[in-house]
Amino acid sequence: FAKIVESIGLQVVKAIMTLIAFIPILWALSSNVTVPFLNNVSGSLVWVALVLSIGGILISWFVGIKLPGLEYNNQKVEAAFRKELVYGEDDRKNYVQAPYHKLFLHYGYFDLWAIWYRQLFVIVPFLIMAPGLFTAAFTLGIMMQVVNAFGEVKDAFSVFLYNWTRITELRSIYRRLMEFETAINFKKKLRKPRKSDVR
Repeated sequence: FAKIVESIGLQVVKAIMTLIAFIPILWALSSNVTVPFLNNVSGSLVWVALVLSIGGILISWFVGIKLPGLEYNNQKVEAAFRKELVYGEDDRKNYVQAPYHKLFLHYGYFDLWAIWYRQLFVIVPFLIMAPGLFTAAFTLGIMMQVVNAFGEVKDAFSVFLYNWTRITELRSIYRRLMEFETAINFKKKLRKPRKSDVR
């Protein structure tokens, strides 16, 4: 749990630093580009990257909605299987296989969505800028600067989407830890004794 929190936390800090560095660049480069529906909006490419990232996170939420529960169930099955191994009982192959097959299936289609999303973001700046390039509104060099800055800003905005499987694992671990604390009455042990308790 702590390792995942540390890893995601460091990536969020890195993403914030990237945004601080690249948003002004992309904002300035946006003045050379005309984005449909955002003609009179300053920093239009920044807004496009933000909207696409938020949209990607929302779609990822729906595509991966079953993953935390499946990951949680998988952790329970693995814990039970380890217990069975300690007791030296017979082979429990089928007991472990079923949750893994379901988990792999759901991670498989989530990964397909994530790959498609990343490829979409590669194409988006080219689609937005192609008309301006053909009308000589800007040079190929400006276009490549915009594409690079757009990619950096997009990656920073999408840090949670790119770490979705780790966040899923983190959520299931957190749920298991809360169950464990409840089972051992951890919160009751931390409670200070009241005067009525001391007699």
